[in-house]
Amino acid sequence: MAVDLMRLINAKHKLNRAIEHIDELANLLANFEEGGFHTFVLENDDAGKPHIVLRYTDLPVKASIICGEFAYQARSALDIAFVQTAIDNGSTKERLGFPFAKRRIDLLSGKTPQVNSLAEVPAAVRQAVLDFEPHEEEGGDVFLVGLNHICNNDKHLDLLNLTASVGHAMSFNRDNEGSEEDGLLAAGFMGTLAAKVDTLYGWFGYRGEISIPVGFLSCTPERMVEIANRYIKMHPRVLIKNEKLSLDYDVIEACVQIINRVGDVIEAIENSV
Repeated sequence: MAVDLMRLINAKHKLNRAIEHIDELANLLANFEEGGFHTFVLENDDAGKPHIVLRYTDLPVKASIICGEFAYQARSALDIAFVQTAIDNGSTKERLGFPFAKRRIDLLSGKTPQVNSLAEVPAAVRQAVLDFEPHEEEGGDVFLVGLNHICNNDKHLDLLNLTASVGHAMSFNRDNEGSEEDGLLAAGFMGTLAAKVDTLYGWFGYRGEISIPVGFLSCTPERMVEIANRYIKMHPRVLIKNEKLSLDYDVIEACVQIINRVGDVIEAIENSV
């Protein structure tokens, strides 16, 4: 079979463009965090008792748009590599595409035009694709299936649902001119904050309000709010809320894993023709 290597190179160009979107998204999220992801404020509860409350801002909409553009380019890279192989194999069918299915058995059924595309490529390529298990059953590749679901959702339904959770990590800002006493007060409050998040809500993925009563403080609540905002830095964990992609992965890690998997598929196709 004569292979159009230029088209496979084009798939890699798409992949490189997807990687650029990851870098763009990482920079956007870094600037979002640096620009003030959170602030501590003093508020009264319904009973009129003062609490120090952690408030945080929503992610910029552009983050979801960039992530959708990443998914489009990564998904397109898969299609270009697979479809060109089918064309080079003599296929004249329309609506060819990289195959995904709900069940592994469906990959071989030919029920949909996309799945039926497997019949249009050489046996070695077909087996290479099947080895990656692009289906939704247990044992299927969560990153390939997640990519397909994310891309379809972004293309047909709505912006991707990205959320920034608190409690993923916090750090102590030592680069300020505060007093030693202020530093000790901040460290104590930081420990209380960590215990509150970890014990009551779980360290990962909490989006609700974090509120700490002020009765234990050894300084005024107003001073503690000022010190907390000066010393304590929360680091957001940005997750893709998607039923097909495990939320154990933050968005940048998920994108990197997806790119690695797509690259592996393209390489496997290239080595099979």
